[in-house]
Amino acid sequence: MASVSDVSDFCASKSEFVPSDDSLSNSDNEVQTKKRKYNPMKWASNARKAKRNKGMAYITKTGKSVPARSTGPPCKCSKQCFNKVHADMKMELLVSFNKLGDKEKQDAYLCGLLTARRCPKSGTGVPREHTYLYKVRDGTTELLVCKTAFCSLHGIDKNRVERLAKHLAQNVTSPPDLRGKHGNRPHAVSENCIAQVDQHIRNFPLRKSHYSRTDNVKKYYLAADLNVKKMYHLYLQKHEPQEYLKLQSGLAIKSNISYDFYYRYFVSNFNMSFGKPRTDTCQTCDEVDKNIMSAESEEEKGKLRTEKELHLWKAQVFYTLLKEKSKLAKENVYTETICIDYQQNLELPKVPSSDVFYNRQLWEYSFCIHVASTQKSYFYMYDESIGRKGQNEVVSFIHHFVSSTLDNNVTDLHVFSDNCTAQNKNHTIMQYCFTQVQQGKLKNIYHYYPEPGHSFLPCDRSFGLVEIQKRKRERVYVHLAAKRMGRPTIFKFQRHNIAHAHLVKAIVH
Repeated sequence: MASVSDVSDFCASKSEFVPSDDSLSNSDNEVQTKKRKYNPMKWASNARKAKRNKGMAYITKTGKSVPARSTGPPCKCSKQCFNKVHADMKMELLVSFNKLGDKEKQDAYLCGLLTARRCPKSGTGVPREHTYLYKVRDGTTELLVCKTAFCSLHGIDKNRVERLAKHLAQNVTSPPDLRGKHGNRPHAVSENCIAQVDQHIRNFPLRKSHYSRTDNVKKYYLAADLNVKKMYHLYLQKHEPQEYLKLQSGLAIKSNISYDFYYRYFVSNFNMSFGKPRTDTCQTCDEVDKNIMSAESEEEKGKLRTEKELHLWKAQVFYTLLKEKSKLAKENVYTETICIDYQQNLELPKVPSSDVFYNRQLWEYSFCIHVASTQKSYFYMYDESIGRKGQNEVVSFIHHFVSSTLDNNVTDLHVFSDNCTAQNKNHTIMQYCFTQVQQGKLKNIYHYYPEPGHSFLPCDRSFGLVEIQKRKRERVYVHLAAKRMGRPTIFKFQRHNIAHAHLVKAIVH
């Protein structure tokens, strides 16, 4: 018996809020987040600090203008240290010091030019503990200078040099910059709590956009009736049940993680949205929703809502059947369930050159048969010089699968496909199914078609994995290179290379 069922799509089951292991992995965290990531280097205070370290002119927080760092006045010592250094070397010393651009690096550089010596005890009074030597480098040559000349040549004040000399005498060669690095933050969220929030968000079931996956490369979608507030409540229920009970009772809570922190972490570290992307919506659903909004009477709105509910119910039936038949195929050796679909055409060659857009390219076709019992996908790949994308090609691939791959014990075959009349919903397909039953190869063939507008199939998940590999390759020149894209994707892929002979032998008239 060869029969046809015309039913529909949408979600296979109602969305559940219970976190699961089928979630976002840590490797997918390198994505563009919903909220623009902050750049501390662009903050006004950090920008002023960077200019100050680089010796550039800047304006202080109070509005005072500070000029750029320059060489200071000459020294007045008897050795005339300042005059030992020629003009070009003075400029080179100042430029190289400013290029360091970081206060800790500059302090380490200055400490390398200082030498501390312990003074011997002599005479009476309070002796000096240390004396210091100051040097400047001209290539590999070092020149001894006084402290005044040393400060002037580097454009710094004496207080900075004296502070470094004091640390150097205590065997601290390069003191760290501790400004703004104190640990006095009693209300800071612990790393353990942050890790719990991160893992909790990742545990929610996700899905990728089917039709808009090219535009939204790493965009993920959560259940439509879920939101950040519900996710936060689920977090409290799992990790802080006592606070959750207070929240349910309407009492004030004092949780380790506030809702504000949970929300900011969600939008700053994940690229997730709720519901269904607009490009995945059904045309019938959109049209009915528009008519409901423009309807004037409640009676008319009621009829339209009933029409939409019937449409969605038909869509739900298709996925319910797909789920039931897939489960049956795993449990019963005499039953098999397959899904068939064509992938979006690949243009060859795929190169970044703009001239390619003005030239005629070769189309690469890929037909997929997804087997429910083994969760394995079979790809039939060929270019437009081998064949077209019509009913003859579809029958050829199904016939090859039935003849060479399908288990001999199978008597009942369930086929799920979309409503494309040129490929899946035509007399050629029906005649082929009828012929297989008449010849006794199969007892029953059931072909299921979804409700128009709801045609997501398991094949599309395999197509998404292949497209991920395609995006990783900047250049794909020939037909054979396109076929290799399926190899590193998943071990459950099997590829068939199609030639003219295969199509001619398998076509059923």
